[in-house]
Amino acid sequence: MGRSPGAYRSDKRMKELARRKKQEEKRKRRLERAAGAAPAPLAQDAPPLTLEGQGDNPTPPGV
Repeated sequence: MGRSPGAYRSDKRMKELARRKKQEEKRKRRLERAAGAAPAPLAQDAPPLTLEGQGDNPTPPGV
């Protein structure tokens, strides 16, 4: 017995959705891999502390 007329479109849609899902999963894995490989910023790379806006207190916060 033959298939219904809309079955072909249904199959195409299911294939497309599966392809998009797979593509999205690959994209997420690449992003996670890139985020994990990014080096943590070192202390020497941090911008220097400034005392602007501290008023009359010349010591940096936390000292």
